[in-house]
Amino acid sequence: MAWKLIFSRMTLMDGVIIIALLAGIVSSFIYMGQRREGSRVVVEREGKILFAASLDQEREVSFSGPVGETVLIVRRGAAFIRRSDCRDKVCVRMGEVAKVGDWIACVPNRLLVRVEGDEKGDKREYDILSR
Repeated sequence: MAWKLIFSRMTLMDGVIIIALLAGIVSSFIYMGQRREGSRVVVEREGKILFAASLDQEREVSFSGPVGETVLIVRRGAAFIRRSDCRDKVCVRMGEVAKVGDWIACVPNRLLVRVEGDEKGDKREYDILSR
């Protein structure tokens, strides 16, 4: 009964907007699923690289910031922030990052942790060339 009422009041433009939104959602899920695994983690503060390492090397690194200490763990091809002295601990709750383009930000300590790919993987290869 409720569906009949909704569809009876819908205009053509309402349908176009709904279809466009659904197409956008589906395409974003497809894009997110096709991202490559990262090869290295980079930690920056105010545009300067503080730390860079392969995601294959297990390690624990501490960074001091304006609010206190932030501890980064690199393990099993992923990186995450285990502990931070910031108030809300949003960076800790962001979880693991492992794919190219993933990032974690600890705003109070001014840290940006991001995952990069290797140079070879960043270049696109063509399956077919057309004239």
